Amino acid sequence: MRNPGGGNRFSADAAVGAGSTSSTGSVCLTGSTGSACLTDARSERGVAGVLAVATAMALLTVTAVGVLGMTYAATARSVRAAADLVAVSGAQANGQGSDACDEAKRIAARNQVVLSGCAVTGDLIDYVVEVTVRRDVGWRLPGLPERVSATAYAGSVSGVP
Repeated sequence: MRNPGGGNRFSADAAVGAGSTSSTGSVCLTGSTGSACLTDARSERGVAGVLAVATAMALLTVTAVGVLGMTYAATARSVRAAADLVAVSGAQANGQGSDACDEAKRIAARNQVVLSGCAVTGDLIDYVVEVTVRRDVGWRLPGLPERVSATAYAGSVSGVP
């Protein structure tokens, strides 16, 4: 039976006797203008909790990956700065007649990096000290490197503009 107000709505008379209940708890009505289903509210119970937990887990994962990315970036930046400082310290020691690699090792330890390579090229007037330092990364994801390393050069070269 059609709604007296005109539109394509189901009237109470059309719903009576024409409805069927599905196995999911929905009530489906069939009338002269088509069919519609009403969902039982009990079938949706707990959905909000599941969505809240899934959203929280997604946010936690994104935050953890962001923190790990920032940890790698900060570690790489500090290792590059330490490499520059270690190379300059080694070059200064070499210019004063001391052993450049011993001084580089001492300064590396004070900057919490490990000196993994040191080489002096040249003589007492024209020389270059090359150092390689590394630092282990605290937290890491599988597939990412365990340590970050950097190489720096310092020295005194005459005749270079």
